[in-house]
Amino acid sequence: MTVQNFTLNPFIHLSMTLSEWGIASLLSLLVALAISILFTLALPRSKDSRIHYLWGFNVIHTWRFFTKRFDFLNGNFKNTTKSFFEFYVLQHRVVAVRGEHQRKTFYTESNLSMNQGHQFLVGAAPVLKDLKVMEDRSAEFHMGFFKRLVTIMHKDRVQSSIPVLLADIDRTLKGLGSGGSLNPFKEFHAIIFQMTVRIAACRELAEDKQAIDKLIQIYWDLEQGVTPVSVLLPWFPSPARKAKDKATAALYMMLNSYVEMRRKAAVPNSDPIDVFLADGCSNNAIVATVMNIIFAGVINTGVATSWAILNLGSNPKWKANAISELRSLLASYSSHLATEPLHKQLASIPLVAWEDESPILEAVIRETLRLTMTGAPTRRVVPNDLKIGGIVVKSGEFIVSSQADAHLNPAIYTNPHAFDPDRFGPGREEDRREAYSYLAWGAGRHPCAGMKVAKLEIKLVLAIFLLGYDYKLVDKSGNYPKALPQPDRNDLHQVRSLPFVSFRRLPD
Repeated sequence: MTVQNFTLNPFIHLSMTLSEWGIASLLSLLVALAISILFTLALPRSKDSRIHYLWGFNVIHTWRFFTKRFDFLNGNFKNTTKSFFEFYVLQHRVVAVRGEHQRKTFYTESNLSMNQGHQFLVGAAPVLKDLKVMEDRSAEFHMGFFKRLVTIMHKDRVQSSIPVLLADIDRTLKGLGSGGSLNPFKEFHAIIFQMTVRIAACRELAEDKQAIDKLIQIYWDLEQGVTPVSVLLPWFPSPARKAKDKATAALYMMLNSYVEMRRKAAVPNSDPIDVFLADGCSNNAIVATVMNIIFAGVINTGVATSWAILNLGSNPKWKANAISELRSLLASYSSHLATEPLHKQLASIPLVAWEDESPILEAVIRETLRLTMTGAPTRRVVPNDLKIGGIVVKSGEFIVSSQADAHLNPAIYTNPHAFDPDRFGPGREEDRREAYSYLAWGAGRHPCAGMKVAKLEIKLVLAIFLLGYDYKLVDKSGNYPKALPQPDRNDLHQVRSLPFVSFRRLPD
């Protein structure tokens, strides 16, 4: 994820927000920026002829990296035939890589830290240390986190949650009325958010609409608090930094209150927080776990769900195929419930069927993610120097690899900007043309631990909306849009032209 759409000129950005800065703070920042510019002038240029070097001020390159990351990476690679280019973030060397061999190393090398790369070059996820609350970042903590994650995502727990998740979706969509228009990036994101909270926290929170709305706003404030200044100068008390600290504090207090509520409950239940309490976890460990699961769970899943709805709305063939597949599942597992509401009929479909008997939905989700997941994961080289493609990246330095190098590569995917789920089918299998050419769920040493649950959430939302509603894409005037919406690849939470969905609820 990158920060929101800023101007490329940092000084213009500062002038736009002068009213938010005190004079002392502004002067301090200008001094810090001046020192940074002078410092970067003395940074060494690589002498390796295999590396493309970016001329100009590194502070400008850094600003573009944080504000227009897709354009920065892909634009600079268009200017060279080389597989590497380098730039500096403050005093830290960053090497951008492309190509099959480099992707393989990036995703499989044990000498690369995903956590350290993400924290420094993205820095959006809330962490308790921002509140001066001790958060254990050790290997033992991460082992404990994944243990807790595996526990709540066990197939038996997920299976038992399907009926209540479908009921949540049904209730929320019916709350929008029998017809009208909706913004998919708002409404479906909110649905996915509630589902993830139910899976990761407790029913008291998941069933409190006001609390969910407040929690969504807090997470949005956290994202807005990530600016180039807040990432590059984390010690500086900028308005964005203060906003992020305030949002992190509000998030901690809110989640901690539910942990305390469940700790004091007379009768324990089977919700995740109670499971963690029974395992002897501290409040801080539980809050950190829930925070991270929600953050990881909603960032991409909500966006993917919204784009899947739009892709099907603009591709009648695939929409009809998906509806036909869902009706076949109902015929196989729910014929005895034909008089029941749709969400109860769908609830009778077992988890294994959702996972193994929905190839159309699988292909739709897979293609949707290929088109939208074009971010740039980062890694830090630790503890030893790394040789990649013949060049050396020293310990402590960073490597960045754009997913677009694979996902939008015409040498791998025919007509890569087109929505074409058939490209993964027998006889084509375009995602096998190169190693590590499909990266939406992570790869190598860092696959997405929540992939199955995320796919299930998307499928459940699609099932109710496709079978329970008639819908079409419209523009602001209510007509079918002349141009289909396109993602803003510098920020996947934004859309270049906001689409609307006109919907009508069908009779049960």
